[in-house]
Amino acid sequence: MSKLVDSYAVGSNYQSAIERIDKVKDMEALMRLEESLERLYNHGVFTKNQYLWLDAYMCQKKSINQ
Repeated sequence: MSKLVDSYAVGSNYQSAIERIDKVKDMEALMRLEESLERLYNHGVFTKNQYLWLDAYMCQKKSINQ
């Protein structure tokens, strides 16, 4: 987990999302998780900053998995 992402880990939902991203093993699972996190953001579970960091972290994970 990067230090930038870790610095925003203040809520248990956010921390759980980071752990879920870390556990993803393939691109298909990452895409499903991305959709899930977007739905959670749309329901107000994450702040805008938290969601942007999660998105950046998923993009980093995508570049590693390719």
